[in-house]
This record gives sequence, structure tokens and C-alpha cells, in this order.
Amino acid sequence: MELNAHDFTTLLREKLSPLIDNERTVYAGFVSAKGFTTRPNQSSIHVKFYNLPEARLKERRGGGAEAENNRVLLHVHGFCDDMNAPVAKVKVELLVNNIGSRDNYAPTLRAKTASPDRVAEYIADYINEIAQKYEPNFTHD
Repeated sequence: MELNAHDFTTLLREKLSPLIDNERTVYAGFVSAKGFTTRPNQSSIHVKFYNLPEARLKERRGGGAEAENNRVLLHVHGFCDDMNAPVAKVKVELLVNNIGSRDNYAPTLRAKTASPDRVAEYIADYINEIAQKYEPNFTHD
């Protein structure tokens, strides 16, 4: 199913666990490639998951080190410069995972190219799994 960037982020939020809403933080921001390239479908969405409550995240404990110790960053490529233009496929890549990185069984996310609705579900499943498996790591009390 084709989705635009706005509908993608809405669908992603709908698929996240209620645990995410109450005790964890997710930001999804559109980044336009307009002006950097003339090739189509080069814009992206950065999905940042912090395994911390939003109030705790905003305190920037340890100069922001606590947030870095509890962060996952995903990059979804393939959107148009116009946020409202639908696309047929996107690619998700895991850029940073600092949650459970010392655990041999930390969930991994492989790069995947698929329709935006399938990628949104894939990301939501990944974030939900981490939120369920790992408590917030309060490193700067």
C-alpha cells in the first residue's frame, strides 16, 4: 500500500504498544533532501526511540548521556520531497542501538525494503519488543 510520510508516521504511532505512550519516548521526523539532490525519493524519516519517559529525557541527565545510553535510531529512506506524495516502497536501516547492546540476545533489526505500511509494522514490532524486554536504564541519578 502506498503511503505518504505523514500517513507513515501516523500508522507507526498506531502500531506502538501502550507501554510506549506511558513510559517511553518515540520521535519520528521528516527530513527533506530537497536542495541536496535532484534524484526522486531521497527524503527520509528518522525514527528515534528512547527507552526513557519523556520527562526524564528532557532533563538531559549527564549532559544527555543517559538518553544516548537508552537510544535506538532508525532511518527510513525513499520518501518524496513533498511529505504528501505517496510512495510504493521504502527502506529501513538501523543506525544506532544502545539498548541491550551488552546482551547477547539484544533484538536486531535487519535492513528491509518493502511497502511503507509493512515497514511501519516492522519498526513498531521492533520497538515494542525492546520496550517489553528492557526496563529504562537510569544511569545518571
